[in-house]
Amino acid sequence: MAQKPRSGARFAAIFLLAFGLLFASIGGWFIWSSYDFSKYAIATTGSVIDLDINRSSDSNSVSYRPTVAFTDTDGIKRSGQTFLSSSSYNYNIGARVEILYDSRNPSNLRIQSWFSLWGFGLIFLLTGLGIMIGAALLWRVMKRRESQPERPDEALAEYSYSSNPNQPKPKKKQPTVRRR
Repeated sequence: MAQKPRSGARFAAIFLLAFGLLFASIGGWFIWSSYDFSKYAIATTGSVIDLDINRSSDSNSVSYRPTVAFTDTDGIKRSGQTFLSSSSYNYNIGARVEILYDSRNPSNLRIQSWFSLWGFGLIFLLTGLGIMIGAALLWRVMKRRESQPERPDEALAEYSYSSNPNQPKPKKKQPTVRRR
């Protein structure tokens, strides 16, 4: 008789799969958004005119979100905040920063770096894929345990009695280690 998997383990595997799928979807959306942004992005230099400082509730971590003023390709002065805040965006007011801005919406800008363009999406995508792989492995272990037959307890099998008196009694097992 096969063992039935616990409903808690099955729920955990399904929950992890859904959670991983959610993370991977968010990461995929961020990567697609970055790809779309990069098709229309124009590189320029801007000046930091304001800096939003966000402290965590325990004040151990700080992230910065600069507002950057720049001149677009048409000569129009514009400004905008970066797409994400980061602990590495701690610029002084007036600092010169290399940025990318969206030619379709110039207030949409990002600091010009590989991580600001692709890193956030890749973190979510890879985390989601890792969680989904873990869920698949958990599911596989559950299925493997479900398909393995139960092993009868050797002690009980050796002393089982039958209601049929003509059935021969089972032979005793020989010890695996013999003493001389």
